[in-house]
Amino acid sequence: MAIKLLHELLKREGLVVNAKKTYRLYRAEHLQVRRKKRKRLPARDRVPLPRLDGPNQRWAMDFMSDQLATGRNSRVRRCLCGPSV
Repeated sequence: MAIKLLHELLKREGLVVNAKKTYRLYRAEHLQVRRKKRKRLPARDRVPLPRLDGPNQRWAMDFMSDQLATGRNSRVRRCLCGPSV
C-alpha cells in the first residue's frame, strides 16, 4: 500500500515512471513494505449436503481446454449429472 502511494507521488513529480523501479528503490533503502491485512470472515456452521437418491438431482459444468498438435486451441464444456458428481 505504501509503495503505491509513494509511486503516485513520484509519478506526479515526474521522477519515476515504472512501479517496479519504485519497488526496487524502496527495498534498497530497507524500508518495510506495508501489506494489507487479510479480512477474516466470521466462522460459519457447516451444513451437511443432502443425500442424493438418483440422477438429475445435482449437475456440474466444467470447461476443459487443450492445445492440439497443430497448435490449434480446443475448448470443451463438460456437463455431469448424478450422485457421483
